[in-house]
Amino acid sequence: MKRLLFISVWALFMLACNEGDEIPNDVEPDNSNLALSMEVDHTENLINDLVVVSVQNYASMQEGRMFNPPSLPACATATLVVGQNSAELTLDFGSNGCSFQGYVLQGQIVMNWNSLPDADQVLVQCELIDFYVGTKQVQGNSSILYEIANDIGNPQSTHSLNLTVIWPNGQQIHREGEKIREWIEGYGNTDYADNVYLISGYWTSTFVNGNVYSYEVLNPLRREATCSHFVSGSMDVQRPVLSGVFDFGEGDCDNLATFTLTDGTVIDVVLDY
Repeated sequence: MKRLLFISVWALFMLACNEGDEIPNDVEPDNSNLALSMEVDHTENLINDLVVVSVQNYASMQEGRMFNPPSLPACATATLVVGQNSAELTLDFGSNGCSFQGYVLQGQIVMNWNSLPDADQVLVQCELIDFYVGTKQVQGNSSILYEIANDIGNPQSTHSLNLTVIWPNGQQIHREGEKIREWIEGYGNTDYADNVYLISGYWTSTFVNGNVYSYEVLNPLRREATCSHFVSGSMDVQRPVLSGVFDFGEGDCDNLATFTLTDGTVIDVVLDY
């Protein structure tokens, strides 16, 4: 039924083209570019989970000490160097691969921030060094403004995005924008598995062929650390052709989503990462 639905949509698109018009290379029968962009979301979320939890717990770390926090595997190490009003934390997953929450990570995440007593906010600068998630290389530098508590008392972080994900086949996506992550469950401990976030914001994904997809969250995206995909929420997607609304459902941890075109046509999307 899904295949027949797409064939129908594709046929309508073909009929709408004038004879001799070039079919944009942005249109793909299986919405693979949308799925790739969602894969970038997941990769980005995995990195941000590590950064936010690490910064929250930095006060308990000792200068120059090598240690394995309970949530990190034994193959990963963390080193904290504290200055008078600053700190640098390096998470090192090695060069041979280190399994974390079902994914193999390699390389380092380096975080720097000003460490001021009783500060309500911490601005963290992040750098990825020879970093991989599975077979995907992840490059970039970003800043994260971490707030101890927002207006309703939950920790919150604002992420300025500057990230490039490169697949082994040469496909790559560059991500820029801003995401706000409200930490609604699981804060106050070093366990990644019980964390739940609500994510809002806007960003763009630029593909290697120059196509640009723009995203704006309509209903907050619910991120549960134990699930590989957003479990609920929706966002507006603008792309060169066939724009619409991407919806992750009503709370189930599955790999199913829908993409509703501006004309009301609904296309089922299977997220296979």
